[in-house]
Amino acid sequence: MSVIPFNCMPGNTVTALSQALRRRHGNIPFLNLDYDGFIDSSRDAKIVSFMWQVKERYLGQRAAEGTIAKARKGERAKAV
Repeated sequence: MSVIPFNCMPGNTVTALSQALRRRHGNIPFLNLDYDGFIDSSRDAKIVSFMWQVKERYLGQRAAEGTIAKARKGERAKAV
């Protein structure tokens, strides 16, 4: 997650590079938020959505690890 002041040059640079970073690291969830000091009702929705994506990715990875571990145990049982 990157929270930047509205129209901040270093923050805009991070925003521009974040897509390449996501692709390089397996399309990880990444959220860029501009903060301008005003109340923004959509900001909360963006954060909730981002956290849901992070949770789903984590659970998916855990499930995949469990499936791989079960497959390896099955391979070991066949080998014995």
